[in-house]
Amino acid sequence: MDFDIGNLKTIDNHICQFLKATREIKLDDKAIDMKLKNRPGQKRKNLNSAKWQKVSDATGHTTIMDLLYRKRIKANYQDIDTFSSTQFKGLEVLINLSAVVGRINLINETYIAKAVGLGNYETMLNRHLKKVNNDTVKARFETTKTIINATS
Repeated sequence: MDFDIGNLKTIDNHICQFLKATREIKLDDKAIDMKLKNRPGQKRKNLNSAKWQKVSDATGHTTIMDLLYRKRIKANYQDIDTFSSTQFKGLEVLINLSAVVGRINLINETYIAKAVGLGNYETMLNRHLKKVNNDTVKARFETTKTIINATS
């Protein structure tokens, strides 16, 4: 696969491929859980498109969190040799993973602030910041305010 950090199309393509593979795994797992049976009561080996649609409807959306969970499992059990490779750049992975988690936190906090109202969210945040000094959360709130005010 071609990956160019400067080309958004290749980045989007990689994300789409990861999400597609994650979706397929979720569907396979859900199909097993649903225990779809044929007439004699035996478990089906192959599902037709209508059955796959039922599985898909029961599965719900596939999200970035599903992708991260899948990668965590894969990293824990299947690809440990990847991390012992001399080409593995642990610091870069940590920095990038921290950036992804930061973006997810921003999305969650913005959603919550929008849902409860910016004023209510700021009150909750200030109550929290009296107990814990967290400059990251303070800075992220400024970004949240900007996002909410831009969309209002």
